[in-house]
Amino acid sequence: MKIKSGAIDQFEQYSQFKSVEEFQKYVNKILVDYKMELTNGDRIALQMLVRCSSEIPGVSNPAIDYVLELIESQSELKPISRATFKRMVRKAIALGILTVYQTEKENGYQLSNLYIFNK
Repeated sequence: MKIKSGAIDQFEQYSQFKSVEEFQKYVNKILVDYKMELTNGDRIALQMLVRCSSEIPGVSNPAIDYVLELIESQSELKPISRATFKRMVRKAIALGILTVYQTEKENGYQLSNLYIFNK
């Protein structure tokens, strides 16, 4: 399913969380429950995607390059590659952590994905 791009607040309907606090508790549980399945790179990518999901708890649509720049700007984090981020997304989808939709402009050009954390 493709979704038309726009302001992040148009995606509020996709949130499965009532508050940022509820979402953060869920993320902490994921990191514990899937400790063995997630590599260090996966955890870094996932945690940065979580940070991008603070305006609407559990929903974000950052460009991959933006997420990678955020990670690089954090001196305590080891930078990851685009491939590592994409592997984390595939793994998170397979584990049921994320649902991902493509967003597109009116002309059909694909933009960043919409990432939805599943309860």
